Amino acid sequence: MTGEPRVRVAAIDDDTLIRDGLRVLVPGLDVVAAYRDVDGFLAVRPRVEVVLLDLTLTGTGTDPVLQGTGAVAALAADGWRVLVYTNERRRAVLVACLNAGARGVVHKAEPLPVLAGAAADVAA
Repeated sequence: MTGEPRVRVAAIDDDTLIRDGLRVLVPGLDVVAAYRDVDGFLAVRPRVEVVLLDLTLTGTGTDPVLQGTGAVAALAADGWRVLVYTNERRRAVLVACLNAGARGVVHKAEPLPVLAGAAADVAA
């Protein structure tokens, strides 16, 4: 992706490794912000083209957090371009995400260039 503009994204994932690692591991992305929950993201509203959203956000386990298709729907209704980045494999759940407003789905087992390409597609 040399010479091409990088896609500005925010990541919402309760996994620290994902939040911090995307910045280093996916050169096609400009990860400008990372949050462990949707509420934290919405409180700041960073200027990004795509929101990478994990579906399962367990948080600390003490407070309920917005997650799953509810999180997709809330972000999409607020005008964000959502790309689901998840370990979820059940087709019914993934289709429900698309129906809730996600613009794409990438499984976390896919090679990292697939994530960068999907983010570029969603940004476009």
